[in-house]
Amino acid sequence: SCSWLSKAERTTLKAELLSRQLDNGNLPQNATEEQLRQIALLSSDSSLASSALERLQNETLLAEIATDHDIAQIRLTAATRLTRKDHLQSLLTASQGRDKAVYRHCKNQLNAFQQAEAAESKRQQKIGQLSDQLEHLIRHAESPDFSGRYQVLQTRWEGLKDKTSDDEKAALSALLSQAESLENARRQAEAEAQAKAEAKEQRQRVINRIQTLTKSQA
Repeated sequence: SCSWLSKAERTTLKAELLSRQLDNGNLPQNATEEQLRQIALLSSDSSLASSALERLQNETLLAEIATDHDIAQIRLTAATRLTRKDHLQSLLTASQGRDKAVYRHCKNQLNAFQQAEAAESKRQQKIGQLSDQLEHLIRHAESPDFSGRYQVLQTRWEGLKDKTSDDEKAALSALLSQAESLENARRQAEAEAQAKAEAKEQRQRVINRIQTLTKSQA
């Protein structure tokens, strides 16, 4: 809007506009988002601009500064404050062929987003599979391989529980508790059946011994 001014005149005007936004040359204590935007855009002092950017929370304004500022270092500093994927994607497009450092930063951040999303998708898939497998196990408590499958799923849970949210942990812990109760009941039933079989076998040995003694005395 001031293209008709000479470079020196534009520099003087920017310095005058900047001084109106500052408090004795410093950032105002209660500066608004718009004031911080103006200070960052008008300043040629990387330190002052960085201080304004550190306090600026509006990512739309940060993206504007990362696109439009005259100084490359300030553009990059603004770019590093962006956390939203949509703003990084827009800035990536805007900076392509214009600002290598900003473009590289956006590309790296978007790659990190992609890797994090892939890891989260894989984590959720594992959690979902474990939940489904536990529910299936609980529904088939009479299966002869219940114990082996329960131990496998318990081991998988040990490898996943530190990567679960509180809600996921609570839901899976409840399923594991059900499965554990069924496993304990199965073991108790097996132990009781084995004890009965051993008692029966012992009684039969006693009977056989008595019969042997009776025959020998006849």
